[in-house]
Amino acid sequence: MNICRIKDVSLKIKEGGTPDTKNESYWNGSIPWISAPDIDFPKVSMSKKISHDGFKNSSTYLFNAGSVLFTSKGSNIGKVGLCNFPLVTNQNVMGIEPNKKIVPKYLTLVLESGKGEIKDKAKTTTFGSINIEDMAYHQFYLPDLSEQNLVADYAFDKIKVIENGLNLLTQKLRHLEEYKTSLIHNAVTKGLDANGCRILDGTPANEIRWGSFKVKDLIVENEKSNRPASVGELTGKYQFFKSSIKQNSFCDFYDYEKMSIVMGDGGVANASLSEKYFSKSDHCWSFYSNVSDLHTKFLFHFIVSQLKVIDDLGFKGMGIRNLDKNFVRNLEVFLPDEDEVLAINNFIEKNIALIMQLENAINKKIDLLLEYKKSLINEAVSGQ
Repeated sequence: MNICRIKDVSLKIKEGGTPDTKNESYWNGSIPWISAPDIDFPKVSMSKKISHDGFKNSSTYLFNAGSVLFTSKGSNIGKVGLCNFPLVTNQNVMGIEPNKKIVPKYLTLVLESGKGEIKDKAKTTTFGSINIEDMAYHQFYLPDLSEQNLVADYAFDKIKVIENGLNLLTQKLRHLEEYKTSLIHNAVTKGLDANGCRILDGTPANEIRWGSFKVKDLIVENEKSNRPASVGELTGKYQFFKSSIKQNSFCDFYDYEKMSIVMGDGGVANASLSEKYFSKSDHCWSFYSNVSDLHTKFLFHFIVSQLKVIDDLGFKGMGIRNLDKNFVRNLEVFLPDEDEVLAINNFIEKNIALIMQLENAINKKIDLLLEYKKSLINEAVSGQ
């Protein structure tokens, strides 16, 4: 078994390119054109195609089936996929066409196992990219062809089983999310549980007469923040909200003193419920009920039930999207009396807690499968 470099087992190492996007004749042709979202180890799918004129008038390169792709620039560095059909790529995707010394499946495993080491090289560049020389000199263990085939076939068979398991678990998460959305929607618009009975007293559903309001009639808006998103820290005493829920963090000060609904101003529609004391970035909008914290919670659940509608219809701008606050202000809310508001809030919170327990259990299984897949790949190409 030898230690060798990618360049020793490659006919070509190339980066792709993008035809002029303003020239319609360059697009919707017959040549698959691959970018980072099309690569999901170990598979490569196709979402866009270019024409022969687009191919001839760009710097892209045609990779044969059996080539291995590696995303080399941008936020998605390190995605690896095996080509099962001839294709071209954009400038953020590098392709390696193997020679007869290496089995394409084995090369795919080598790059997936070594992507952490390869990605580390990107940290030394200004724009975070892997250059062809970095890739060419990446070292790995190379067994003989018969062993490569045995190792690759075994690993790919195992990976297929793991991927099937991951797909089933992901499907369960999606079903739970759909159930949660439906449960919240029925609760805040009809006062009904999953069995179609009134949450307040368990009686069969009758015609419910709730008062009809606009969101703007029920809220007080907090003053706009002047704080940049960079203020947020990993730890702190108070919540610090950013435009994306996934980026929410903490700080050691607060600007607001009322439990509030916080919505990101751009990107994808999202909403969070704050604690009593919190701060937020200048890319967030927040408001609270003009009645009580109890009603703020109810309005939060209502907003969550409307997120898909808000995402589809409640944003302005092309390219960079901004939340249309007037769209949210003018959403119609049906508001029950205080006893029913309390019952609905408690019902939603209890059921969401149960759903979150199920989601956490599923996510733990997903993490275990991903860790198993990673260790399987690393062992396959470790030379041991």
